Amino acid sequence: MWDSWRYIMSFDTTRGLYPHIQVSLPVQILSIVSTVCTLLIIIIAFYIIRKDNKQSNNPGSSVQIPSDFEELFLLIKNWDFEKYTTLLTSFLLTDEFKILYFLLASLREDKLSIIDDEEGMRVVGDGGWRNKNQISQETGLSSRKVYHKDGIVERLVELNLVETREAPSDWGRQSQQYRANHHHPLVRSMFGALLRS
Repeated sequence: MWDSWRYIMSFDTTRGLYPHIQVSLPVQILSIVSTVCTLLIIIIAFYIIRKDNKQSNNPGSSVQIPSDFEELFLLIKNWDFEKYTTLLTSFLLTDEFKILYFLLASLREDKLSIIDDEEGMRVVGDGGWRNKNQISQETGLSSRKVYHKDGIVERLVELNLVETREAPSDWGRQSQQYRANHHHPLVRSMFGALLRS
């Protein structure tokens, strides 16, 4: 046994192993470097995916919120306003939700009310119309964002959450006015929740 131990520890044996260690050390270093690079790529990809999801939760294409889901909106019509906020911020940009909230508050400011009877829930009164200048000033959003022809106001109109009309006068060179579309059941329900809050 002593002889075999002496043979293992002899100079010839270690010299025979040394070239293997020299070859494996660069391979080990490259393996570690490639593992670190792979982890970095995974972390960066995860960060980009999360960033895209946070930045708006905004789908690339405009998806209409069906207004014919009357039964669904009847189920959620008694929600408090915070629940609607959670629902809408899952697919609207923060700036889009600011505009919608401002237009809902404008309905309340102009004294519109809700009647809920056998005919269903409906909004009574006229008003709530605001132009883009008022939207920009009241929400604190830049004119560039609000006035852009394919911007956030137009997306809300495409989603049928905001309606538009010709301005009754040319004052301030504003040709269009906007209002939260209270004919849409979701907006109507939200307005009711805002009045209750």
